[in-house]
Amino acid sequence: MKTKNNTFAAKTPLKATCGLVLVIGAMPLAMAAEEDDEIRKQTRPTNTVEAGVLYNSADSFKAGEFNGLANEGFYGIGNIDLSGSPDSNSDSTRRWRFKGTNIGLQNRNVTTEYGWQGKLKLNFEYDELQRNRSDSFKTPYIGEGTNDLRLPGSWLVPTIPQVNPEDANARGLSPAVTNSSALANGVLTPPTAAEQGTAKTVQNANLPLFHNVDLYTKRQKYEGGFSYFFTPEWEFTANARHEDRNGAKPMAFNTKAVTGERVAILPDLINQTTDQYNASFNYTGEKAFMQIGYYGSLFYNNIYGMKWQDWGPSAADGSADTPTQTRFDTMSTAPDNQFHQFNLNGGYNFSPRTKFVMGGSYAQSTQNEAFIRDALVVSDPATGETYNPNPLVPVSSLNGLIETSTFNMKLTHKPTNDLGFALGYKYDNRDNKTPVNTFAYYSAGEPPNRNANDAFVNALGVGPLGGNININANTPYSKMSNQITLNGNYHVAKNHWLNAGYEWERLDRGCSGSWYNCVNATKSNEHTGKFQWRSNLTDSINTKVDYAFSTRSVNYDENSWLSMVPMANVVPTDSPNLPNGVPATAYNTMVYYGLTGFGPKLGYPNPNLPQQDPALAFFFANNNALSPALYGNRDRISELLGMRRFNMANRDRHKLRTAVNWQPTDRLSIQGGFDFSNDDYPDSTYGLQKSRQWDFNLDVSYAFSDSFNANIFYSHQNQLSNTAGRTYTANSSAANVNGATRLSGNGSCNNFTTLEERNLNYKIDPCLNWTTDMQNDVDVLGLSLMKNGLLSGKLSLTGDFVVSLARTNVGVFGGNYANNPLAAPGGIAAYYIPATNLPEVQTNTYDLRLTAQYAIDKASSIRAMYSFMHMNSSDYAYQGMQPGSVNAVLPTYETSPNYSVHAFGLAYNYSFQ
Repeated sequence: MKTKNNTFAAKTPLKATCGLVLVIGAMPLAMAAEEDDEIRKQTRPTNTVEAGVLYNSADSFKAGEFNGLANEGFYGIGNIDLSGSPDSNSDSTRRWRFKGTNIGLQNRNVTTEYGWQGKLKLNFEYDELQRNRSDSFKTPYIGEGTNDLRLPGSWLVPTIPQVNPEDANARGLSPAVTNSSALANGVLTPPTAAEQGTAKTVQNANLPLFHNVDLYTKRQKYEGGFSYFFTPEWEFTANARHEDRNGAKPMAFNTKAVTGERVAILPDLINQTTDQYNASFNYTGEKAFMQIGYYGSLFYNNIYGMKWQDWGPSAADGSADTPTQTRFDTMSTAPDNQFHQFNLNGGYNFSPRTKFVMGGSYAQSTQNEAFIRDALVVSDPATGETYNPNPLVPVSSLNGLIETSTFNMKLTHKPTNDLGFALGYKYDNRDNKTPVNTFAYYSAGEPPNRNANDAFVNALGVGPLGGNININANTPYSKMSNQITLNGNYHVAKNHWLNAGYEWERLDRGCSGSWYNCVNATKSNEHTGKFQWRSNLTDSINTKVDYAFSTRSVNYDENSWLSMVPMANVVPTDSPNLPNGVPATAYNTMVYYGLTGFGPKLGYPNPNLPQQDPALAFFFANNNALSPALYGNRDRISELLGMRRFNMANRDRHKLRTAVNWQPTDRLSIQGGFDFSNDDYPDSTYGLQKSRQWDFNLDVSYAFSDSFNANIFYSHQNQLSNTAGRTYTANSSAANVNGATRLSGNGSCNNFTTLEERNLNYKIDPCLNWTTDMQNDVDVLGLSLMKNGLLSGKLSLTGDFVVSLARTNVGVFGGNYANNPLAAPGGIAAYYIPATNLPEVQTNTYDLRLTAQYAIDKASSIRAMYSFMHMNSSDYAYQGMQPGSVNAVLPTYETSPNYSVHAFGLAYNYSFQ
């Protein structure tokens, strides 16, 4: 029996109609709700908050150099991004945003913004970054964190007793050194038991004093600004930035004493502030724009200088077996300075095809920090005798002033749819108006000895002066640049474009007020031709090739160092006249004979030939380089004949850049590129000869599905540079070493057979030339995977792995001589020892990062993270930082960085609108 339900059928036509209308009417409401959700996503940004914890497995400053994870332990994970409207109205033109990243780490950033569209915008930012430099640095000095570094009272001056029990020698901190035989007066001498005991006493006292000091710098930046629109065309903007830098960095502090040069690598205190200000009026119209602005930068250094205690003896002869010391030296730090600039920029569109922009600025840099002047120094504790380390400081401060003016313009014109031109000009003039003064000083910690030339003392009006005085003038460097560029582009055919250009740059350098030119290249001209071809070969392949060639020519002056030594233009006492009857100075003698400070390119004068002219013999005795004492300097500052500084030398440069993009399918994409550059310095006998670099990169992306993507990339970089140099040794007539007269091992570079032959030609001995080939190779391989939609769309996984292998090899060609301390009379006096290649430097890093994110619901998710960072490196430079390695430098115990660090993190994410 079939039963029928007639309830619905019994409805009257009116009820049925009403029900149908209600159902149909409800459908738009449901669709509207769905549309409202979508509109809300588009018009209301999503707010996110993330909080969690991260564990770092090991201490490593290198692994945590910039990421804030320098130490083992737990860290907070904190990220927030909130935004909205003050009146909760999606149609409002007012918006605010608060964003914070890495809040729990030392590289945190917080920004806030408030905007009223077309009217006002306010912003504030706090940014923090700590750079962890070294956690293996050690020093015996106390006072780290201050600018007064002293040795503990128990410090004893290290020596090598079997060599010299009185001269300070940092190698004496190593038992391996003091317990071994050493050369003393040319004789291999073993230590006596007493000498070993003396060395052990010093080591037992000093080595425990070395303690760790973490070296890092922390930067904290506070920035705020606003912009206000008076009209849709006129806007005023201003912002201010305050930045603090604190911490310490390694710095070499050098003491030059009669007993020898001594260096300590110490934590140089950093406590600096930089304030920067920007303000501008901006106009933007339909055809024109203009900006009038101001920029200011004020630098304050809260550390005026660093004071350190000399680790060697205080007197020239020391005392007994363990000389003591109490001498202090001071080195100034970067001085306070200010920079103020006013600028004006604008542009006008004459037509849709012709546009013109131009701009200019004027600025002043000032620096007027008071000089640090050391007090009188006690040179002889026994007698109380003192000396002034700075006998001539004519002004109390630099009174530094640099005026910088710039101008630039660019005109672009497109006569047809396929052809375009651009003409540009740039002018930049850095005019250093700092006064030039002459200063006289002794090297840090070095008392006067001998007597300076009387003529120099009289010229300066101070005295008496020691023969080791430095008489130098400051050199206020100025530079002016003029640059013209011309570029054209042409659409030669469908999917093919050609660009070509020419650039000329002229640099003029100099020092206003210097008695002689202060720069190696007063004028330089560089011409550059450029070419670019772009093409879409197919719908899936596009390519680009760039090539540029440039040539730079300069008028190089090898005597520019004269600007620092004004006594080179003063007639020294007892100086003869030149052959033209003019009293000879170092400078006019060089001019008269066409010489540089290197002097004649000759060996020792032959006594059987006519001798040097008196002036030449006075300044360039035995055809050697100009004596520093005859231009009032402790050290030789003249240059090798043929030396060229690479940034001011004649140069030919080739640069090539290529790129290819290929997308064979919708899922597969391939990008690759090859770059090559080559610099040649054809007129540089010494200095950089050639620099070459090539790079290759390949990047492949593949989408296995809409939810699974992979990316792999590889790059290789090769850098090569060739440098040439020479060891300078003066000519002499010495014929033997302890009676030994012969040479050995030098047959490949000269034909000298005796020590006398070599010494007579020492200055021009070809065996003293050397070259280096330095090559850097870096390989980087990376893989990235991303999978979404797991566990019903709730789980997403990402993984990244990057490996980098870097190698540096330095080939060295040449050599030098070493005297034979055990030579018998008539035997081999010196051996020529060929140079060997430096050990390879390697740095290998491996970085693995895994992330899993699980969605609990639409608003909440959990993110789990794991990372593994590994580095192994070897660098021979760190060997010189260990005890027993260097005579004049205290060890710091720093080691080549190596680490293996795991990090685990778990965070909860919440999002809302």
